[in-house]
Amino acid sequence: MQIKIYIGIFYCFISSFVYSKSTNELEIQKGIEFYQKGDYQKAKSQFDDLLKKKLKSEEKIQIFNNLGNIFADQGKNTEALSNYHKALKLATQNDKNLDKGKVLKNIGALYVSWKKFPEAEKYYLKALKLGKKHEDFKLIADSYNNLGTVYEQINQLNKAKEVYFLALKFYQKQNSDLDIAMVYSSLAIVFKTEGNVDKSIEYNILALDFAKKGEDLWMCAAISNNIGNAYTEKRDFTKAEKYCREAIQLSQDIKAIEITIMAYESLSEMFERKGDFKQAYFYSKKMIALNNEFLNSNQTKQFSELEVKFKTKEKELENQKLNFEKKQIEKQYFLNILIFSFVFVVIF
Repeated sequence: MQIKIYIGIFYCFISSFVYSKSTNELEIQKGIEFYQKGDYQKAKSQFDDLLKKKLKSEEKIQIFNNLGNIFADQGKNTEALSNYHKALKLATQNDKNLDKGKVLKNIGALYVSWKKFPEAEKYYLKALKLGKKHEDFKLIADSYNNLGTVYEQINQLNKAKEVYFLALKFYQKQNSDLDIAMVYSSLAIVFKTEGNVDKSIEYNILALDFAKKGEDLWMCAAISNNIGNAYTEKRDFTKAEKYCREAIQLSQDIKAIEITIMAYESLSEMFERKGDFKQAYFYSKKMIALNNEFLNSNQTKQFSELEVKFKTKEKELENQKLNFEKKQIEKQYFLNILIFSFVFVVIF
């Protein structure tokens, strides 16, 4: 199985903003750190608390954007879109055009996840326009790259290659090794889809070189698997096995189970084409067993998260009950004082 490379969470399309120093900088950064670690509950709680404070417009944009990211990662796309629109409205009102461009890019990513590619293209083109206006090479490059993904999905492969190469040019200006690796990998997939396996291998090897320079082991493992697949297509089984085994070793080292599963599948397919059905069956069994283990561990994790949420909600309700009882006692105490005062006045 071929792996599509993306940088960061949610297709590399989602952006957090670099913002100027403010009184709430540490709190915002703390929320971002929770988000990056995948602790969405703490991140959301952090941002919700911040929104109760007096904030600058750029801080609100930052928070709404990150809340959108959290919901997007959780698959809650409606809530994500709502927060992105809040960020977009503030950015528009306050002439924060670069922030606006980044939010537009994020909204485009949501439409990609919904497979609404014309809408995604529209938002990416708007982001690209703002990037060019402000000569922000990162926004320009990301917008071209994301457009490439859209054109790739709708099988407009020439347009995909065109914008990928434009993205590559701007990433090269920034010496952004991992972004360069990502684009080379995307181009390799396009070439393979066109049937140009030699070109696909050439660009995948370039991608692997830059992934190594960027020291991203996850990406190295994914690209190695893709190279193994391509060599299987060429029936160069020696090289295919070499790269698939490298993918397995790397993915096991970093516990990237999803890649290990795909690399087992790639190795099984390679042995099947080679005519070694015993080995093909062996790796097919390993792939199925690890996949089942992965699914079960994910279900356990989801159950644990639900349990934490339930206990948190239970605690909230308990606190609400205690607060209510406290208020009732205070009201009764106050009422007793009033009655006593009234009786005293009447007696007097």
